[in-house]
Amino acid sequence: MENLIKKKNNFHLKHIVMALLVSCTYFDLIAQVPYKKIVTDSVTIYRINPRQHPIRLYWKDNYNQPIGTLKKLQDYVRFTGKTLKFAMNAGISDSGIYTSGLTPKGLYIEKGVKLKEINNETHHSDNKPVKNYFLGRKGIFYLTKEHKAYIIPSTGDLPYSSMFFATQSAPLLLMNNTIEPDILPLKKSKVPRNGIGIRADGTLILIISNTEKIGDKYKYPVSFFDFAVLFKTQKCVAALYLDGNISLSYDLSMNVADNHRRFGVILGIEE
Repeated sequence: MENLIKKKNNFHLKHIVMALLVSCTYFDLIAQVPYKKIVTDSVTIYRINPRQHPIRLYWKDNYNQPIGTLKKLQDYVRFTGKTLKFAMNAGISDSGIYTSGLTPKGLYIEKGVKLKEINNETHHSDNKPVKNYFLGRKGIFYLTKEHKAYIIPSTGDLPYSSMFFATQSAPLLLMNNTIEPDILPLKKSKVPRNGIGIRADGTLILIISNTEKIGDKYKYPVSFFDFAVLFKTQKCVAALYLDGNISLSYDLSMNVADNHRRFGVILGIEE
């Protein structure tokens, strides 16, 4: 397909919108593909109906060790007799920056069992540099046993009894169709990012920006504000940031999943 978008060093929201309207590559939603995939120079967007194609979260294997990579997850799912059809990192973890483990930074629930407690700290208790987890409001992405998906703030009276799978991350980008007040357009932080959003009808939107580099600089870095606006263009009413430049996805167009980048929580579809 002819590329109608000129490649530039910086990530510009207008280029993304133009790409979505003019030069997207669409992969039709057919029986064996549980997503609709939109590819531009700058981002890849996945649209998923979790009621038709149940999503789950992964952290540890049968030996109580973090699965860690998308390739290991692919092998882990294959061992159960199923096929991994989609995967993406799903939340900030302590992955070697301040600890040696791949531990979820906040709440993590798997098959109704709470494996990691809620973390609503507003700063590092040991005065470490402020990271994304401590910027803005924190949020929870969770799925019920009936495969309904929700994104909610991580404070207040939380519906733990309804959470079959849950991961906590930060910052929230959108709530009630409104960009969060802490997500400011003048913020200078621009790196590749991934996140998850939800439409009013329950459709999930997962977006990952291109991590390609030119020299030591990212080709398509994105600010939190532009990322939030992008979710709004996809008709999301709520959206949650998941992680930054380590972000990665796997889908059926790829022969083998990546075995190098390491994550704590991973979101996936197995069928």
